Amino acid sequence: MILSRISVFHTACFAAVFFFPNKGFCLKTLTAYHPPSHLVIEEIYDIEVGPASTGIAVKLGSGGKLFIAVDSPPQLISLDAELKFISTQELKNLGVGSVSDFCITGSFTLIIIDPMVSLLFRTDTRLRQLNSLQLETDRIIFQPISVTSSPEGELYIANYSDHEIWKMDRNGTLSRHSKMNGTIRLNNKKIEYIPAMKYISFIDNGHIKFLNSYGNIVRSRTVETFIKNPADFVIINSEIWIGGESLECVSATSSKVLYSFPKDSLYAIGISPISAIAAAGDSLLYMLSYRGDKLAKAVIIRENSE
Repeated sequence: MILSRISVFHTACFAAVFFFPNKGFCLKTLTAYHPPSHLVIEEIYDIEVGPASTGIAVKLGSGGKLFIAVDSPPQLISLDAELKFISTQELKNLGVGSVSDFCITGSFTLIIIDPMVSLLFRTDTRLRQLNSLQLETDRIIFQPISVTSSPEGELYIANYSDHEIWKMDRNGTLSRHSKMNGTIRLNNKKIEYIPAMKYISFIDNGHIKFLNSYGNIVRSRTVETFIKNPADFVIINSEIWIGGESLECVSATSSKVLYSFPKDSLYAIGISPISAIAAAGDSLLYMLSYRGDKLAKAVIIRENSE
């Protein structure tokens, strides 16, 4: 059910919410860059989930299709680009609390990970479950908490037990990708692959950090966020949009805060805290509430843009 159309304006010195009822990480130089000035929350989709549900992740598929993972009970929900409901698929082989993340591979297979039993599950585009794969290698216990994929079909898996990121090739062979050696603890669930740079990005202690293709931390790219308990992030050109108790846009080149959307405004529309965030192009954001019961579609309005 589409609830309403909401416009939200926020600048450094003014924040307000107006209700109108019935209504790849590439640090490239943009020809005419326009920083964000405010958001227009176009739609809020009310998702029917269990009372103890938690929002896990939202991912964008081909044609603007959205896939949402929620818990209690574990299920995948698909919506079209206009946030119209398509289908729901219960994840029958997964228990409550066992879905930690999912991603979409280049072949449009959905990959779901279960940290409770160290399993990786696959579904097809109709959300029908396919085979599962045990995550194991010599002397390493796997507790997968996040997964992302490259355009070539490789999977990158954040492992909580050793706080390293592992790579799985298309043959299912696992190898350690990162070389953090205990210097960083992967307490936050989300990692993302950035095709333009072949980097892996992740949140560590209020900072967005990056691993290069050799698995080393690129310290010159570290970006600080002022959001308490950041949950997820998405990169649009040279902007990093970070969601949690509030929403923040930070420049990946200068680390300056370009835009901030306060906790109170998110709370007013039922989205705070944000558990997951996704982007379509350079002007659309999708934000999933922590309870998994609401999904907001927001348009980024930029300064001096025509």
